[in-house]
Amino acid sequence: MTFQARCKRLILLGAYLVVPSTCRRNDMADRMEAATGCRPDVSQPCSGIISPTGDKAVVHIHGCGYWKAAGGRSYPKVKAELTIYRLLQERRPVLFGYSEVSDVHDDGEHLSFFMREEPGVFAGDVHRPLEAVLPALEEFHALRPEGLVHGDFKPWNVRWRRDGRPHFFDFEESHTGDIREDIEHYQSLGGMRR
Repeated sequence: MTFQARCKRLILLGAYLVVPSTCRRNDMADRMEAATGCRPDVSQPCSGIISPTGDKAVVHIHGCGYWKAAGGRSYPKVKAELTIYRLLQERRPVLFGYSEVSDVHDDGEHLSFFMREEPGVFAGDVHRPLEAVLPALEEFHALRPEGLVHGDFKPWNVRWRRDGRPHFFDFEESHTGDIREDIEHYQSLGGMRR
């Protein structure tokens, strides 16, 4: 089961925490620090989720961005994801958006970083046909000569800017390979022509 699927299951079980009060935000930060070894900045309204393995957490600071933290077995994949975000920032892709990463803390066992979210940039419809995202996916694959596969490419890992450009995220399963893997995964999970 993917992290996203686990998160959906946790949301149904009430583990998705909407934390409007300072007291509850601090409690969530304590829980996430205990789970991942990293303490997110929760001074603003936010919501968060801890993976079922207990060693990875994501905190959405509403209107600002996302804190992601990991330790234990999740540390290597989240570190690889951070490498991808840095690659995207360095190459500045034209056809798709990228997350601007800041506030990186990495002690070799625990990692956290912040992905800035531009207010009001993203449209809500995530279920667009493959044809709408394919040019950007091809550009993503061209970032490295051997081809960079997202590895978990699906409609809910693509958000859409108001200018029509897709924004990819959640690169924990990325690896080198064939673009067809991402295309087939996207189609199988709802990115079909409507």
